[in-house]
Amino acid sequence: MKLTLAVAGILAVAGGSRALTLESGPARMTLDPDTGAIVSVAEADRDGAILRGGEDGAWSLAFRDGSTLAASSFHATNASRRVAVRPGADGRSADLAFESAEARVTVFVRPSDSGFDLTAAVAPGTGTVLELALPGRLRFAPADVKRFVAPLDPHKGVGVAFNGGFFARQPADRPAAWAPEPSPGRGITMILPSGPRMLPLDAPPVALRATPEGVRILGTNLAARFGRARAEVHRPPPPGQAPAVLVDSDAGPLLCAHPVGDGFLWRLTGRLEERDAGLVRDAVTRILRDASASTPGRRRIALVSVRNGPEAGAFTSLSVAQWRETLERAAREMNCGFAELPTAQAITDAVRGQGDLAIVNPYGEWLPVAADDTLTNAVAAVARHVRAGGRWFETGGYPFHAALRPSEFLRCESTYPPVFADFVHLESAAGRAAVHRVQPRTWAPWAGAGNPAAILIPGRLGFGGDGGGGRLDRSFAAFVPPGVAWTSPVVRIAVGGSAEAGLAAYAAANGIDRPLRAKMKPDVLDRLRRAVLLKIHGGARDIAAALPRLPSPAILHSSGYLKGGFDKEYPDHLPPNAGFGTQEEMRELHAKARAAGHLVMPYTNPTWWCDHPRGPTFLAAGEAPLSVGPDGKPYRERYSDNDGWTTCFWHPAVRSANRELRRQFLEDVPVDILFQDQVGARPWRWDFNPAAPRPHAYAEGLLSQADEDAALAPLGTEDGWDRAAQVESMLCGFTFTLVPGRRPAWAQPFRITYPPDTWELWPLAQRLAHDKCAFYHHDLGKFVVTPSDMAWTLGLGFNMSYSMAAGAASDAQVMGWLAWLDRIQKSVCARYTGEPVAAFTHTRAGANAEHRTLNIEHRSADSTANSQQPPTNTQSSSTLAPRPPPLPDDGLIRAQYGSVKIVANLGPDPREVDGRTLPGFGFRAAAPGMTAGVLQPPPGAAATNPAAFVVEVSSGRADAWFFGSPGADAAADLPAGFVPAAVIFDGREPVPASPGDGTLRLTLPPAPGATPRLWHATLVPAPG
Repeated sequence: MKLTLAVAGILAVAGGSRALTLESGPARMTLDPDTGAIVSVAEADRDGAILRGGEDGAWSLAFRDGSTLAASSFHATNASRRVAVRPGADGRSADLAFESAEARVTVFVRPSDSGFDLTAAVAPGTGTVLELALPGRLRFAPADVKRFVAPLDPHKGVGVAFNGGFFARQPADRPAAWAPEPSPGRGITMILPSGPRMLPLDAPPVALRATPEGVRILGTNLAARFGRARAEVHRPPPPGQAPAVLVDSDAGPLLCAHPVGDGFLWRLTGRLEERDAGLVRDAVTRILRDASASTPGRRRIALVSVRNGPEAGAFTSLSVAQWRETLERAAREMNCGFAELPTAQAITDAVRGQGDLAIVNPYGEWLPVAADDTLTNAVAAVARHVRAGGRWFETGGYPFHAALRPSEFLRCESTYPPVFADFVHLESAAGRAAVHRVQPRTWAPWAGAGNPAAILIPGRLGFGGDGGGGRLDRSFAAFVPPGVAWTSPVVRIAVGGSAEAGLAAYAAANGIDRPLRAKMKPDVLDRLRRAVLLKIHGGARDIAAALPRLPSPAILHSSGYLKGGFDKEYPDHLPPNAGFGTQEEMRELHAKARAAGHLVMPYTNPTWWCDHPRGPTFLAAGEAPLSVGPDGKPYRERYSDNDGWTTCFWHPAVRSANRELRRQFLEDVPVDILFQDQVGARPWRWDFNPAAPRPHAYAEGLLSQADEDAALAPLGTEDGWDRAAQVESMLCGFTFTLVPGRRPAWAQPFRITYPPDTWELWPLAQRLAHDKCAFYHHDLGKFVVTPSDMAWTLGLGFNMSYSMAAGAASDAQVMGWLAWLDRIQKSVCARYTGEPVAAFTHTRAGANAEHRTLNIEHRSADSTANSQQPPTNTQSSSTLAPRPPPLPDDGLIRAQYGSVKIVANLGPDPREVDGRTLPGFGFRAAAPGMTAGVLQPPPGAAATNPAAFVVEVSSGRADAWFFGSPGADAAADLPAGFVPAAVIFDGREPVPASPGDGTLRLTLPPAPGATPRLWHATLVPAPG
């Protein structure tokens, strides 16, 4: 029957066209025999298509010269681009052969237990292939989408489930996003005919100096501060073309004004170093004050801040949020009005009027322009505004270089790596289907040096909406020159299963299966589970002095030792810098910490080599180890004020440097865990260094290095993706855009990038790797410092982390909060670390879905959360955007990791959960013999912020811990079946217990002061 179907299965369909139908297990695939296109993918026993082929046909190629070739340009009757579709005799397979002068491509469709597997053999004829999309773009109807599960770049989150609204056209008054569109003209010349000078973008920062006019307007103190600063001056005006220069440099003016008619165009022509970016705030404030004195009739400061626009502009020193804060404050101090211009029409209205003291464009090289307007028209309107007496501020780079245009549709695009997995799952009205690669890494580290098949093929994943409906794009990246044949990895289209089952099948097919317990010795794993990750600042002697006061075990993480300072002189990390101590003092510190039960994990970064200055290893090796781009030049990297170069992991000098670094930390100053920054965060790139076996082998080299290191020590890294999770033990990241609070300026909140009503959390990273790795917030910049952080951390199944100065070990407030984190880690997180996700739901019922953020100066804790507020003890940085109070309401998480059940309120207001009230940013955790959380006080209670609690019952012993201020109300849910008769706080007399409905309510003991602390009590069980 199947044979008959295959041979005679080219059937007439609606409209007179023909179709070839294949069936495999639960799946049915329909192909066009004349073009080889996928007509539809469906469940075998259901009508309707889950997926349809898109405009590219079965595949598409991208060539090095920028040209493309799509299967849709081939046809059975086309002599120059011919396709032959050959069905298999089994009725379940087919070969699709495409022939042309540009390339020969054969797609093999084969059955699998869950659907169909596709591979492609590619043989270019006239150009070098860089990318194969297999299959070509797939389509689906947004209205049919119930849930589209996708991985994310780990900088953006843990995973997401989008609904149909994500793929639909967005409301006209709320553009989905804004994207820059370079203009063929030179917009700035409409205002300044000479335009700016075009200096190299990679030119090093230069020293600055205030001019006499700058001293007059800025003041002597601010002028002196500029004199100590440096900036990248990329686009200064030609000599003599800026009559009013406030800050100058040898490269040209940095801060200057151009008189235009009766007004002024102010410009920042470059970007200050990160530590000096705050000077821009103060300078603009002084300029506005000076302008206000001369134009008293203008009483409003306006900020171009388009709704759902970019968080920061191109070549700017400050984010939009930082500009907002600066201008709001300036307006208050000057008793002026302040307004944001959230749409292109609002900008147009503002430039038509003349009531503004100044309009500031924070987007640098971009100018927001309406979808139906031109950049030329928009710049002309700005020019008329300035000539009529207005003041317009451009904040960096080449003014008006590109139109920033609103997008009608949402999209998400990533490269693999670092996107967490090459996997998506669609659940629609027509059925369910997963699309993913199959390429298990079954080879040894560095095997790709001699075996091209032993190279993980990187790729790209993208999806979103457009005029054609929902779309899914996925591709492989491989360097295939003419005359070379290459066969792609498998792409599996699996039909009929749930997203959870599909992801488990993806892990099995790709060999992602190494549990956490297999990555370290049992005693190390036991301590890891019970330990808070503690980023500790100070020298070796300071940290050693703090050890007796720290909860044990802790994972002691430090970057202060680095030889040249942070992001300086890599790959050389040792000996430590003089401010930290000698290498012998570092060795002694590690020995003392390990003897006290701690795990030692200093920061390292083996993924790039630093410049200015270069370390001894870099100087000795020269530039031969650097990764080389398609243009023949090495890749320059820059982080904050530090720069350097991408390295080729395959080069002998790079491998030798990493092995020496590893040896130093395993032998000279022994550690327990090797933390290697960026290993889990780096995107793949082309590498044409002669040492690389293939230009697409960058990611394979990175994985080989990690494989080699993991054989000798447990590893931790920043962020992570599925192949890194196979070898890493700790993944630190994922939450900058998710969890409110401190975050880098580039990390726009996910709820701002994508409207909250289009998505819910779906923990793809945890479902794939929670049993394989311990999860933490970012090791350098994100910690558990508020009740909001606590709720998010537990809801996501992450572990506790904190940052403190060693000298703060005598601070009662700091240590009280750390003791609470330690207790939650030991009682709750230890139970689920290394355990799989058993259940997870994220709901938004009653949540505030406002698609905007307020940016006000970050304070130490949430004003709306419970009053047990920890200190903020992290290092400050100008890269961190202000926290936005009031915190948003992101709904409710219900999860189970291993045996631990979690309910976490992600909003500031109380929520009814299971018939009980969960306070704002409250949580409940329960496992056999354990409960933890914070309970809403009953109506009429004197205190509105009760203490948080943990209760553990084991082997006839019952212990309770409470975190709260002396004399505060406390309440605790009790483990099932346990009834206490009395409570005995340490050093206190027994107090009768009166539990009701499984809840113990009491008052914490009195003590001097009001600082929250951790209290321990023994619970005496009731008789019988």
